[in-house]
Amino acid sequence: MGKIRKIALLMCASNFERQRRVVRDVHEALQEMGDYALYVFSNYGLFYGDSPYNRGAKSIYQLVKKHDFDGVIIDSNLGDQTMMQEIADELKECNIPTVGLNVILEGIPYVIMDAYSAQVDLVGHLIHHHNCKKINFVGFAGADIFAEQALRAYKDVLAREGIPFEERRIVKKIVSVESGRELVEDFNRQGADDAEATICLHDVLAIGYCLEMEERGLRVPEDMRLCTLNYSFNSVAFRPTLTGTERQDAGISRRACQLLIDMMNGIEIPQENLYEEKIYFGQSCGCSMVEGTHEKKIYQDIILNKIGVGGQISRMMNYNDALERAESLSELGNSIFEMLEGDKGKEFLFCLNKSDIGYILNTLNDKSADNKQVLDDTMVAITGNLRDKGRIIDVEFPVNMLLPLHVKAGDIFIMMPIHHNERVFGYLVHINDYTLVDEYNHRISHESIGSSIENLRKQMILQNSIKELDDLHTHDALTGLFNRYAQERYKEHYIEAGAYTVVMIDMDGLKTINDSYGHLAGNNALCIMADALKACVDATDLLVRYAGDEFLVVSSITNRGHWEYFGERLNHNLKQRREQQKLPYELEASVGYSVCGKDEQRDFEECYEEADYNMYMNKKERKRRKRESVL
Repeated sequence: MGKIRKIALLMCASNFERQRRVVRDVHEALQEMGDYALYVFSNYGLFYGDSPYNRGAKSIYQLVKKHDFDGVIIDSNLGDQTMMQEIADELKECNIPTVGLNVILEGIPYVIMDAYSAQVDLVGHLIHHHNCKKINFVGFAGADIFAEQALRAYKDVLAREGIPFEERRIVKKIVSVESGRELVEDFNRQGADDAEATICLHDVLAIGYCLEMEERGLRVPEDMRLCTLNYSFNSVAFRPTLTGTERQDAGISRRACQLLIDMMNGIEIPQENLYEEKIYFGQSCGCSMVEGTHEKKIYQDIILNKIGVGGQISRMMNYNDALERAESLSELGNSIFEMLEGDKGKEFLFCLNKSDIGYILNTLNDKSADNKQVLDDTMVAITGNLRDKGRIIDVEFPVNMLLPLHVKAGDIFIMMPIHHNERVFGYLVHINDYTLVDEYNHRISHESIGSSIENLRKQMILQNSIKELDDLHTHDALTGLFNRYAQERYKEHYIEAGAYTVVMIDMDGLKTINDSYGHLAGNNALCIMADALKACVDATDLLVRYAGDEFLVVSSITNRGHWEYFGERLNHNLKQRREQQKLPYELEASVGYSVCGKDEQRDFEECYEEADYNMYMNKKERKRRKRESVL
């Protein structure tokens, strides 16, 4: 086996039906021609307008420049001519063989449908078989080579047949059912409502036009014959069935593959390559439709897909619920793993920018990253399932590898962007299953993943904000110790255990420090006291700044010997800190405690009062000893 050559196919998934057909046809053609692996870069954006969603969706095409591909096919349904031309120019600069599929891009060879010949046949059919002389034509809004060919053919056939061309019979529309419905009024305004036949460049426009005519009491084909230059699932499923020219995706895809391979092998190929279309006659132009194997297969696929939608939606609702409930990146990864493993595509990768992990978890402080639209040099496969490795978790790899997997001949990778609006997080890879691209739940799962990441990020922001507010509510601002609100919240833990100790600590001489050295010195003394207490209590003890110079400890340690010498330990610690900082004032504390045993019937307040009393007794005794030592 020789070198496995890697081919990139760039397209858009907004047209499910066409994407599946093109992906399948290109993949099968390449496998017949040699050892190839196919990388399909796709998304659900429509790039005829600038929007945050479209800007994020375009990110997937950055990967083409980051990997060393042997050849690239750019499909027409990518949408934005400027973007496609920019990509083509960059690939040409890198000397990567590139072919346009049904699109004309400057500087690279292309193969396109021969819309001119198809329109000649269709207009000729209406004139000679149905005696139509008044024929309207609906093209695309904006520049489109397919539309230009069809309009030129329309004019040439009319001239050849001696039928005057009338500008009023031409309308250009964007592709949608609503635009098709508008055609009735459009032709009325232009004085072209007397047409005997209409050819719509796209079948979606023809369907909308037919529906509106029916609502107005007009019939197809009795009142007007209707045809399209785009024959698809819609054309077969609609009633009346539409007459149209089928875009020979299998043939043109195979031709594009052959052109690309010839280029890769150094063979010079022509710039323009045409591929002839075939007319399928349906009921909409008055022809009898004889259902063949081709039409039967298309209709069966439609029915099977519709039948499966209900179950797909039900599964996706459960998946979405799991994604929304994820409270950590690992939980999100587990939910995505379960969601994708349960789909037809058993091999997959969910990859995030390494730097975005901090952004998602709200640990990244760089606010400028909020508008990030690029992919990192380092990716992290958060979760995935690979044939050679099984389940993977948090695997780092350089982005120019595209995926941490040994590529084999015949592999196909469907690469989709993971983003929320224009914020790009990474990409999702489905491996060796191109049937996913036209399934209803594939699109839902893809969109749900992007939204779930943003949802998790917002949850992390909320959790961190709640924690910050809670810390403000339960912590003393000066010392950082718990305050009395925290004492009320957490003391029950010790009380419920059945036995506990309450310790009261009073810092000696704070007023003198404030009066003699100022309140900043007093604040510093309180902080030293807090640090000394933290060094003397157990990690499980509840340490509270109770009042100005008073501190409280609640502990599960009930050994009286432990607390009998607590005051000595604390004052020794304070003396060391005073000497280290060379403070001009004394730092000492008075301590009292009260142990509540399991069998004692005392409440917390009683223990507190006893500890407080003992603390004042300790303070009184310490003062007495100081006076005696002076005397």
